[in-house]
Order: sequence, then C-alpha cells, then structure tokens
Amino acid sequence: MIATAAGTAVAAPTRTFVEEVQPGIQHEIWEQTGVVRIHLVRVDLTSHRKDFPEITGPGVELAAVKRLETQIELDPPFQP
Repeated sequence: MIATAAGTAVAAPTRTFVEEVQPGIQHEIWEQTGVVRIHLVRVDLTSHRKDFPEITGPGVELAAVKRLETQIELDPPFQP
C-alpha cells in the first residue's frame, strides 16, 4: 500500500545579510533555517551608461554570468 499526502510547499526565506560590494553591486544572503541558503548578487551599472552606451538597464548579459560561473567553479567557495 502506498500512502500519499497532498499539500502545499511554502518557502519563506528571510534576508540575513546584505552588503554593497561595489557601487551598483549588492550581495545578499537569504535563509530559511534548515532548508535553504541563497546567495543573491544584484547588479545595476546604469550609473555608468554615459561611458558604456551598451548598458541598457539593470542586470548582466547571460554570457557574462556564464563566464562568472566558470570562474567561481575554479576558485574556492565564497565565504562572507
């Protein structure tokens, strides 16, 4: 016999750490005790738009994120 239970999974992480690493780059840690720990990096370089016209809004191109992922895999884990 197999028993199943229907229900809704709820995630409610709270921001436990925030730091502006550089102007326009913010590092946050969101945690839900015993369940999840999320490192989030927000990037907004629009203040440099006059010098770099290719910046059209907040965020980073996917290719840059892929390069960063490769670099992170090569380096030891980041510890705040």
